[in-house]
Amino acid sequence: MRDLGYKIKDIEEYESPSGARSLHVYEKCLVIDDMGEGLDYMRSTKLGKIMYDFCEKNHIQLIATSNDSFLMDAVDLQCWNILQREGNRVYSISALNSPALFEKFRRTGLSNFDILSSNFLVNNSSDE
Repeated sequence: MRDLGYKIKDIEEYESPSGARSLHVYEKCLVIDDMGEGLDYMRSTKLGKIMYDFCEKNHIQLIATSNDSFLMDAVDLQCWNILQREGNRVYSISALNSPALFEKFRRTGLSNFDILSSNFLVNNSSDE
């Protein structure tokens, strides 16, 4: 797994009380749900910047879900991966797979959160 580029911290064998055996793979990856919930603007953006900088410095993948506009504005849009559902399919929109779309949005001067709160994706996703 390391040869494939995964940042594996540890692998442990585990046997449950019922006898089922499994491997627990620990990767340098943080998953956080609604990290800024309940915080004011100053604390939410500060927490977002601290987490973003820490993960970038330590080569840790951060996966965070949120509807907090303060937090979304603190994380570089180039690191976003927007998931969009159409029926039973989920599509990923990111700066890697849609560079022209993200560049067009960057030129609007809007805040990161506005890529979701406006109709930008709906009106421009066919450009890709």
